Amino acid sequence: MLSLGVCGMTYAQNASVSGQITDAQTGETLIGVNVLELNSQLGTSTDENGRYNLSVPAGTLLLRITYIGHLKEEFELQLGP
Repeated sequence: MLSLGVCGMTYAQNASVSGQITDAQTGETLIGVNVLELNSQLGTSTDENGRYNLSVPAGTLLLRITYIGHLKEEFELQLGP
């Protein structure tokens, strides 16, 4: 299981989603976790500190988090109008 930290900000019609992903059992930061916003098909991967930053259109977001050896997880977020 993954642990997901999320922070969201909106600027006009765009939103920025950022956070850090760690292993829920060990607390270890995870490098190379895929973060995909399903509505826009925009995505990124976590860096060497487990952090990611993704710019997407504001609104309802559906984030899919995938990492080898872990279950896929999805989260719905509402950012902006």
